[in-house]
Amino acid sequence: MNITEIHWSSQISYPILFLLQLFPLSIATFIYFFGKNKNLLLFSAFASLIQLVHALYLYSIYDIHNTAMQFAENSGLLGLFDYHAAVDGLSVLMIILTTVITFMIVIYSHVIPLENRNKLLAISFAIEAALISQFVILNLFWFVLLSAIYLALVGLILWKWSTSAEHDIALTRYFQFMGLSIILLFIGVFILGWTYADTYNEWSFDLIDLSKQPLSPALQSIVFFLLFYG
Repeated sequence: MNITEIHWSSQISYPILFLLQLFPLSIATFIYFFGKNKNLLLFSAFASLIQLVHALYLYSIYDIHNTAMQFAENSGLLGLFDYHAAVDGLSVLMIILTTVITFMIVIYSHVIPLENRNKLLAISFAIEAALISQFVILNLFWFVLLSAIYLALVGLILWKWSTSAEHDIALTRYFQFMGLSIILLFIGVFILGWTYADTYNEWSFDLIDLSKQPLSPALQSIVFFLLFYG
């Protein structure tokens, strides 16, 4: 099977990928605005554990014998910037890894003073939501946007909580290299969308649509290096 053979799995009847993205974002919002109390750590640990169990459930129902991307979710409300998500075997494993790391961060956060803990946990859950979205999203425009959000959130953690003696230099280098990577990634994605529009007279950043668009060997090399280094 090729990448265009996407299906909504008959094994599940609700948008599991959307909920895996929405749940940590909702927890991050709640913690940021209402999480200033001594029970915050227990609440966060319980929430991260729920997310981990949900990720493991996704793994348990994933059909390893089917090479098509699974559990496809699509909303046609935004046109060019449509929400389109699905998973393959690698993204399922990366989702589990992300939820495990988030749970570990929550446990570690007990060493952070209470007045700063809510901010760190809120950002951590927001990062989890952004990462999972990157693993499942098939619209490359949203992938670039989510990548920028993720890098900004990580940069915020480095700015607020890093303890290195060369904190300022590290932060500057981080934003220099990661900012350049986002620019390269955006240019590569834009070229793909532009070539699709040149052929079909309409823009699309959907990976499924773009996979149908042939590129010249020279353009293939340019796009490859832009996406690879980005």
